[in-house]
Amino acid sequence: MKAILDNPYRIAGLLAGATAKEQEKHISHLKMYVEADQDPPQQDDYSFPVLGKLTRTINSVTDAESKLVLDSDKMNAALFWFYKGNETTDEWAFESLKGDDIDTAYQIWNSLIVETKYNNECWQPVTEINYSAFHNYFVVEMLRRNGNKSSAIICNLNFLENDLSQKFVSLVTDSTFKITTKELQTNFLNSILHEIEKKTINLTSGKLMTILNDTTFAAKADFLKSISQKVVAKLTAKIEVARNLRTTNKADAAEAGETLYRQGLNDLLQLKSIVETKDFTYSNIADKAANEILQCGIDYFNYYHDTVIDPGETSMKLFNMAKRLVVGTIAKQRCQENITKVQEWIDDEPERVKRRIESEKQEKIAEDLKYISDNLQRFKTLSQTKNNNKWYDNPKDWDDFGGWWCTKAVLHVARGSSVNQGCGFDIGMVVWLIIGWLILIPFNLLVGIIYVLYLFVAWIMRNTSNDK
Repeated sequence: MKAILDNPYRIAGLLAGATAKEQEKHISHLKMYVEADQDPPQQDDYSFPVLGKLTRTINSVTDAESKLVLDSDKMNAALFWFYKGNETTDEWAFESLKGDDIDTAYQIWNSLIVETKYNNECWQPVTEINYSAFHNYFVVEMLRRNGNKSSAIICNLNFLENDLSQKFVSLVTDSTFKITTKELQTNFLNSILHEIEKKTINLTSGKLMTILNDTTFAAKADFLKSISQKVVAKLTAKIEVARNLRTTNKADAAEAGETLYRQGLNDLLQLKSIVETKDFTYSNIADKAANEILQCGIDYFNYYHDTVIDPGETSMKLFNMAKRLVVGTIAKQRCQENITKVQEWIDDEPERVKRRIESEKQEKIAEDLKYISDNLQRFKTLSQTKNNNKWYDNPKDWDDFGGWWCTKAVLHVARGSSVNQGCGFDIGMVVWLIIGWLILIPFNLLVGIIYVLYLFVAWIMRNTSNDK
């Protein structure tokens, strides 16, 4: 436990309650030993190495010294360190600790505070003789191997509950410092809770709450109320985180709900150890958490139910999580309604698969029919376009009409003749071209006149068609 092992009094090698003069003198000598890299004489050192490893440096000693200046700091440190209230028994136990005999020290203090009645152990009354034994027992039992931490905490609460605890306060601080029993107990328990949160003590918050619920002490109601308020505030923040994640992206709703359940369950268990489930504080926050987890399941289902992802099992898991947390009747009813609906969805899966397959078939048939229809329409359009084109819309050009066909024929003959005669292309071809032109000039003129008339008639027909 860090509050004990790293206690400023332990680092300084002092017992709680040392006077300012004793403290100044002892720390001054301790620094000289530390600077010389030597251990101080055992008879003057109350750090008790048997409790756990302790490494001193000038910095650590100076830091411990600074934490033993204000009365409030000294009091908080003293709550977790030994002090001498009985010159005989306490000194004997301290000598045992210096000799690395922790069990003997435990037995000395245990014998002063525990008695056996009807074969059952119970606490002795707190008296002038044993009041320091109650506190010292707590310190050693928190560090002793297999020590009973529950017993140790109850023991110290019994000590702080007694009026003799003010004698302890007077020993540690000066006469101007005032602190009530409730404040002492609250400071003590807050330090224990801090150790639990930091995981520097082998104890859970739930276990601590169980211990406190079974114990009577002045600060009980106020302390448990403050703890419950902190738990509620922490869980409320987690609910808000889940809500923001869910509303930002419905696809993340399942993850948001599962995270809230996983993290919030411990908070509710802790709160349940403080108040009853029927208490409004518990039922209100439990129903809020359950409703948010339920809504995460609903949003996840609605987001995916029309997709290839089947949200049934995941949503059902979230609904059952919410059902395990819920307290209120209306919230329970809402959970059950959604569980019933989603169960119907899950049970309908075979039929839903058949319907989906049939729907996919119908969609495929519809696509094929549309493809055929579109192609038929395209062919029909092309056919109509082809039939609607008249000869005068695209009249033939001169070559297609047959113009100069005689020249092409003459060229063919000329090439053949010139090759056969071996005279080459230049002479034979020129001779045959001249002969062809002289013979066929009248015919070519006639064809040209006919082609001009053909174009003129096409122009007239085209314009007449456009006017209609």
